[in-house]
Amino acid sequence: MDKNGLSDPYCIVYENKREVKATSCVENTLDPVWDNVVEFCTADYTKTVVSLVLHDKDVTTLETLRIKDDPDDFMGSCNFYLSKEQPYFFKRTMDVLFRVRAGKDGLKRAGIICVSALFRPVPAVAKTEKLRPMGGLPDGEPLDKKFLKKKTDPQALEALLIAEKGGIEIQIIQGRNLVVMDMTGDSDPFVTIKYGSGKEKFKSKVIDNTLTPVWNETCRLPLPNEDDKMIIDVWDKDPLSQEKMGHVTFTLAQLREKGKNPGVKEWYKLKKVKTGEIQLAFTYIAPQ
Repeated sequence: MDKNGLSDPYCIVYENKREVKATSCVENTLDPVWDNVVEFCTADYTKTVVSLVLHDKDVTTLETLRIKDDPDDFMGSCNFYLSKEQPYFFKRTMDVLFRVRAGKDGLKRAGIICVSALFRPVPAVAKTEKLRPMGGLPDGEPLDKKFLKKKTDPQALEALLIAEKGGIEIQIIQGRNLVVMDMTGDSDPFVTIKYGSGKEKFKSKVIDNTLTPVWNETCRLPLPNEDDKMIIDVWDKDPLSQEKMGHVTFTLAQLREKGKNPGVKEWYKLKKVKTGEIQLAFTYIAPQ
C-alpha cells in the first residue's frame, strides 16, 4: 500500500458489526505477526459473526481520530463464525478479500490471515449480554462505501495483481558517472519506472547535487504483459522541468530470468547518453 512496496498493517475485530478491538500496528511489512488476543462477551456464540478488517496505517493519521473517520487504507476483510459442532479452531488460514468492482467476480484475494478462535462458556454472561442481530460486514469492503471509491487506488490494485499473477521486486540502489545536467557540474537525479507508454508506476526520491546518487529504494510491481517492456528512466530534477539522463529497458522474459537470482546487484549502462550506469537488483514474487 505504501510507495516502498510495503505496508503498516493492523486489524480491527468486529462482533456482529460492533467494533471490539484493534490490534497493534506492525510497520513496514507484508507479513505481519500480531500475536494479539481479543476477548469479548456474547449471548450466543452460534449467532455471532466475527469480522476481521485490515487497514494500512497512514503515518499522517492523528491518533485521536476514530476509525470511522480514519484515512488509513483499507486492505481487505473476512468473516467467520463458530458452531455447536465446531466451538473452536486453531490456526485456521482464511482468505482476505478485496472488492475491486461490483458483481460476483469483483472480489479478489488480497492475502491470507491466520486466526485461532475459542468459545469459553461463562454462565453469567448468557444472562447479562443482549443478543444482537447476527451479521458480518460485507466481504472485501470497508465500512463506508464512499471510502471504497476513494481508496481503490492503483497501488491497491497492483498488490492484488501481484498476489494473483506474480510480480517483481526491484531494488533501485545507486548510480555512477551520470551525465552533467546543471551549470554547477552536478545533477539532481531521480528514477521512474513505467511499462511501455503507460503511466508512471514508481518514482524515487531526488538526490540533489551529485553524479553518484544512492537511492536504496525498493518497489514491488506486477509483471508486464508479453508485449510491454519495463522502462527505468533516470531524470534530472529542475525547478521548472525535468530532463532525461538515460534509461534501461527489460522485457518480461528478461525480468523472469533476472528474478531467479534474488537480490543480486548488477550495473546497467544507461541508453541514449554518453555516460552513466545504474545499479539494480531483481527478485521474482510468486503468485499466492
